[in-house]
Amino acid sequence: MADESHSKLAKLGDALKPSTIIHHFKHAHDHDKDANGHGQTKGVHSGSEETLVEGERGHRTKEEKEERIRAEQDEVEQHRQEKDQQAAMEDDPDMLERYGDLEMAGEITPLEEVVKLDVGRNVTFRARIHVQRAVSAQLDFVVFRQRGVMIQGVLHDDCSEHMIRWVERLPNETIVQVSGTLRKPPKELKASLDTPLELSVENIYLVETSNSLPFKLAGSAPPQSTRLGNRILDLRHPSNQAIMRIRAKILQVYREVLDKKEFMEIQTPKLQPAATESGAEVFKVNYFGRKAFLAQSPQLAKQMAISADFGRVYEASLTFVFHP
Repeated sequence: MADESHSKLAKLGDALKPSTIIHHFKHAHDHDKDANGHGQTKGVHSGSEETLVEGERGHRTKEEKEERIRAEQDEVEQHRQEKDQQAAMEDDPDMLERYGDLEMAGEITPLEEVVKLDVGRNVTFRARIHVQRAVSAQLDFVVFRQRGVMIQGVLHDDCSEHMIRWVERLPNETIVQVSGTLRKPPKELKASLDTPLELSVENIYLVETSNSLPFKLAGSAPPQSTRLGNRILDLRHPSNQAIMRIRAKILQVYREVLDKKEFMEIQTPKLQPAATESGAEVFKVNYFGRKAFLAQSPQLAKQMAISADFGRVYEASLTFVFHP
């Protein structure tokens, strides 16, 4: 029994020897090589070829998509040119002069002043097309927006069908110059606008068109990542414009009150070489290869200013720390 146990242990020891394991692995590899012709090398090459094929297929798909988009754009442009040619033949010269590309700027009134005017005033202003609602070939509602201020315009029987169709083709955020007369609408406007009046559009000219907007300002808000990735467009939204204007007005009121109380406005450093408040969370940044920290509060700088005989000081911000 002892000899038999010793024999089993010896066999197990031989099987676990590195040289034995390597021998078995090499034998199995050679067997696969004989069976496949090229062994493992063939598998690697096959994977590389498949990856290359997938890459080429993806590249072709992207090119086909771009080509399809270009073809659609060319088709739309051709359709527009045909409509413009048809309008040139059917509309009278006076009507043709009422729309199209802007040739002469003329005098304009800011939209924030237009919305304060009374019924019957004839105005000319520049604004963006915020949104359109095409009802028919004889009726189109357009909301014009500039600096967060909005007014509704209407194109109706006084405009030709070609003029209305031309305006309908203008994409949102296009800048136009508009002339018309302020009037009281037949029904009370329910949209969030800055005047109860609407503009009866008489002339409308293209100043600058917009292209490939990542999202629409009218309607539900897109994801935050999309908004932050297109921040200029996002800041045009009336709600963002209102937020910025409210913040500016708050700071203006604070300045007026504190200036009357003989406070002096100062500007404190926002980057510091060390944390100024123990136990507080600090934000470390790399400043041209040196370690720096964002200031947690202007309080220390204000105390230094008071000790330097500045008297009452403040710093314009939406968070204030005042010192008498």
